[in-house]
Amino acid sequence: MLLQSGASAGGLAPQLRIAKPYRPQALADAVHRLLQAGQPTPARPLPSAGRLRAGALELDFELRAVRQHGGPATWADLAPTELRLLHHLMLQPDRTHSRADLVGAVWGAGADVDARTVDQYVRRLREALAAVGADAALKTVRGVGYRIDLRAADIDA
Repeated sequence: MLLQSGASAGGLAPQLRIAKPYRPQALADAVHRLLQAGQPTPARPLPSAGRLRAGALELDFELRAVRQHGGPATWADLAPTELRLLHHLMLQPDRTHSRADLVGAVWGAGADVDARTVDQYVRRLREALAAVGADAALKTVRGVGYRIDLRAADIDA
């Protein structure tokens, strides 16, 4: 007997062979594994406290907010997805992250998230950064993805 899932990453369907005669529990286990194969891997959890700095950007996990270090003491609140997105970008500043990389890091590997969804969250993140005068730090690399630019205007490396 051959069980096959209709969709998976890369267009290759996971397969599982079960020899006849099969036990009902073996069949149930095989179906469970096939169903799990299509589930996204959860994104890495965020720290619950502490701060992360990249250049003059400072991300506070307890406040769930961002500010420009050395600038006005105003913080811009971030939604959970915006927080995960900025956290991932700040972990490797000056590296261009593709939309696919961002989907895996923010929503989890295998998540069914459209590239335009990533663009919408980047737009929201850019608005939050503009509120603290640091929107120039988030750069779009046409046809590739996004990056935090430490050398951008108003951001000190």
